[in-house]
Amino acid sequence: FFSTMELEVTDYDVIIAGSNLIETMLAGALARAGKTVLHLDDNEWYGGHQWATFSMSEFRHWVQQQDGQEIMRLTNEDALGRSREYAIDILPVPIMAAGPLVSLLVNSAIGRYLEFKAVDKLYFFTDNKLQPVPCSKSEVFKSKVISKKQKGQLMNFMKSVMDQGEDVKEGEDAQQDKQTPDYSQITFQDYLAERGISGDLQRFISYAIALDPGVECSA
Repeated sequence: FFSTMELEVTDYDVIIAGSNLIETMLAGALARAGKTVLHLDDNEWYGGHQWATFSMSEFRHWVQQQDGQEIMRLTNEDALGRSREYAIDILPVPIMAAGPLVSLLVNSAIGRYLEFKAVDKLYFFTDNKLQPVPCSKSEVFKSKVISKKQKGQLMNFMKSVMDQGEDVKEGEDAQQDKQTPDYSQITFQDYLAERGISGDLQRFISYAIALDPGVECSA
């Protein structure tokens, strides 16, 4: 790949291979510390196999390289619009807006090469279809994949979570007075079951919160 390239500088303090998150943050931090860094990647794209983002045409090319032509059969390609209108992540990597990773990305100067964007919509793949995950009160009542009974269960669950959040604001003494149950020793699945939520609704909630269709995690 680099046999046809001539580098103006040939002496470097550090050579880093790969452009996943760790390698990229390390390269940025070393460069800010005054080191000369040669950052290489043997792929045709930036971001490795975890952090790469493709247009539609680039994604189709990547799929073909992975021997996955069958999953890209399209009946009406024109309906997809322009290739550049898509930004397809190989591996979705949402991060908490107020989490420590954001500060780390900014402090290492990697944030200059990233575009932060809020998640507009979530979809869940079930019954061979992509189903929108309702994430607001209006979306819950408009949803056609949740029964009327489940909508009531979901609204009661959302209210109970908000009430617990208010308890946290009131302080530990208020929480002890209300004898809030300790859910730290049970799975999220058991927690939802206690709230009267089961089946597809459990998977919807788990995916909306953690992008994970499984619920065998700690509450």
